[in-house]
Amino acid sequence: MKTIIKTPFSNALSLAASLDRLGIPNQSVTLPLDVSADTTHLLFPGVGHAGKMLAFLRDNGWDQFIRETTLPFMGICLGFQVLFDFLEEGECEGLGIFDGRVGKLALKPLPHMGWARERGHPEYYYFVHSFGVATSQAATHYLETDLPVVSRARRKNFYGCQFHPERSSETGARILKEFLCS
Repeated sequence: MKTIIKTPFSNALSLAASLDRLGIPNQSVTLPLDVSADTTHLLFPGVGHAGKMLAFLRDNGWDQFIRETTLPFMGICLGFQVLFDFLEEGECEGLGIFDGRVGKLALKPLPHMGWARERGHPEYYYFVHSFGVATSQAATHYLETDLPVVSRARRKNFYGCQFHPERSSETGARILKEFLCS
């Protein structure tokens, strides 16, 4: 079972609809205790304010659960950002899965919204964000801009993307399928 972590700061319904279109069985849960024994992959979408998201995670036991999980885990957008060491929005420590600091983007205009490519790749992905990471040892892909912005990262069982694969058409569907078949 593919399990989506649903918080007040997520677009879990959009991600679930995308998985449904792909024919991938999924469930959404709001508490770590609700993660079923048959869960094979965790997906964590997020939108909104980083400080409020991290407070929610801590208040509900998700922070410890996420740090300790050995299941394949995908963070999306804000769900990706909270996996880093520190987040400027809310001036708070992240979960520390990936090294790096999430800061306000120097790109104009903000939010950075729309279709963009990663360096060295022809495919387009859909982004909506005002914050990002300039560099990380976990980075696997960077946004194609004049300034460094991490687009994807990976470490052990953790994978994350700044873009929204559920909104990125066939390219995003391919990213989701590749992760969910790992």
